Amino acid sequence: MKIRTIKLGTVCQDKATGLQGTLTHWICDMGKRIDYLFQPEGINPDNGQPVESIPLESERLEGLPKDWFEDIEVPFDILGTPVTDKASGFSGVAVAFVRHINGCFHVVIQPPGVLAKTN
Repeated sequence: MKIRTIKLGTVCQDKATGLQGTLTHWICDMGKRIDYLFQPEGINPDNGQPVESIPLESERLEGLPKDWFEDIEVPFDILGTPVTDKASGFSGVAVAFVRHINGCFHVVIQPPGVLAKTN
């Protein structure tokens, strides 16, 4: 199934904070809701690292260019099914997808149960 998303790498402004930054990731959940990671411009003076990214929905964005959409093929039939990470053997249910600015595409796996130590 194809979904329409805002192109990663798009520079825009967050209406809530007023910050300008770049969209670096999107997350699509089982309900087909798309949320984005917004990387504000700037460096944290305390540690020299980029300032913390902000998870947000598209409705918070403004200043988007005219060519801000792209259609991405997403294998929705995977969501809600049991999956196993080939490299580690980690298993659970596929609950979301994450797409990175460089094109990497990840499946978020939720294992069953809870940790006995933290419940």
